[in-house]
Amino acid sequence: MNADEIRFLSYYLIPTDWKIHLIDPRTNETQLEQIQQIIENAQLFAFDTETMPSFYHPNFRSNYTRHSTPYQCQSNSCVSKPSLLQVAVRSQNPNMKNVLLFDLQEVFVCSNMYFRECSTSRMIHHLIQLIFNHPYAFKLSQSIFNDLAHLKCSYVEHCFHQPKLLHVIELSDLYRK
Repeated sequence: MNADEIRFLSYYLIPTDWKIHLIDPRTNETQLEQIQQIIENAQLFAFDTETMPSFYHPNFRSNYTRHSTPYQCQSNSCVSKPSLLQVAVRSQNPNMKNVLLFDLQEVFVCSNMYFRECSTSRMIHHLIQLIFNHPYAFKLSQSIFNDLAHLKCSYVEHCFHQPKLLHVIELSDLYRK
């Protein structure tokens, strides 16, 4: 899914009071600073990840299932790497509703060492770390620990390896109760 397709879908499928932010190597510093403000003022984050097969291998999707136990690293296979980190953000202002879409395949591509060392890349790492380590905001997810284990297994970036998850609401635990 490219940026134009995401913008098209967000225009037609997302309620108009939600603002969509696509974070990829083309995101400029001004946009990243605005996103940092959104994250710092958050009261609630709702997480999900999307794996590459649903974007690039439609026939594979039917064979892919989420595991109920944390994802086990097998071969660090590119076929099952999460390609998108989706974060819905609610802030103290009820009118400010944002969706952050981190294009992980583009941001963390190993072949582009120039980008990986630039300030935009460092800022994106910092933003992801701010989300996971936010001291006050609630983190809502279906299988957040499984998703985080999958991210750790797939990417070497420190932003996935040092989370201090506080205020986690695990939907699967609520469902079981």
